[in-house]
Order: sequence, then C-alpha cells, then structure tokens
Amino acid sequence: GVSSEHLAKGMYGFTNEFMQRFHGGPFIPNQWVGTIHDTSIPFSQPGIVLVGAASYLLVGSVGLILVGPVITILLFIASERISTSLFGPIPGLVTLILVVTNGMILWNGSGLQNDLIFTLFQVLGFYCLVKFFQGQHKKHILFASVFFAGSVLFRVTGIIFFPIELIS
Repeated sequence: GVSSEHLAKGMYGFTNEFMQRFHGGPFIPNQWVGTIHDTSIPFSQPGIVLVGAASYLLVGSVGLILVGPVITILLFIASERISTSLFGPIPGLVTLILVVTNGMILWNGSGLQNDLIFTLFQVLGFYCLVKFFQGQHKKHILFASVFFAGSVLFRVTGIIFFPIELIS
C-alpha cells in the first residue's frame, strides 16, 4: 500500500507537519513505527514492501491490486506441478482441487499479504530439498537455501530453517 508507493518513489520514511511539531504522538499512521527523527517507517517485513514496490513500478496502482491474485495463482500452479512431479498425475490433480477450493487461500490471495508469498517460498524450498535428497544434485540444495532465506523476508518464522541453510 502506502509504504510500497513511498519505497517506489525513493522515500522509505513518512512524515507530516504534525509529527514534526508534536514529535510523533498520535499522528503516526497505523502499521508504522516512529523514529527519533520525527519520521515513521513501515512496521512490516521488508519483503512484502519490496514486492509491492516492484509491482507499483511495473504496472502502477493496479499492480498493488493484482499482485496478490497473481501470487495465489503461482501458488496453485507450483503446488500442482510439485505434486505431479513427486507423486504422479492423479495426486497432482487432487492437490490442485484441494488447494483451489480452500477458502482461506482464496481469501488471503485476494489482497497483497505475506502469507501466500511465504507459503510459496516454503513450498519451493521443500521441493528443492526433496529433489536434493533424491538425486544429490548440489544445485537443489542451493535453491532450497535461497527459497528458505527468501521466505524470511516475508515472515520471521522462516528462520526455523536456518540449520538447513548452514548445511548447504
């Protein structure tokens, strides 16, 4: 939203004359944190702001509306392709039906939220990890590490997989 637009325009902080006159106080927007310089910065993980800023730069304000559904569709495609690759076509179809009919995924995917992006990175990371254990290709453990590290940009709970990154 606003933090993505500010980042796309080269401004990370936010200020107004009331914040400067009264040193923050009640004039700090919601989901922002005040600094000692009478400005405020986004109170969220940096990944969601970066994705929003990139979509804002590429498409404009419409990009902020469409990036959530696009990531949801990417999650649907990734889950079906991964399931088909690992287990065959019938489990892939069942996975696709179960994921597409899940109301929580559709509800979260209607807007730009970090849940589905985090899930997409985690699913891709686990897929690369499984492929590494199946074939022992070094590139799969590298990709798994990249996806797990990328998920930390969207949620701090992704740090649980830090030992996997140390192994690689």
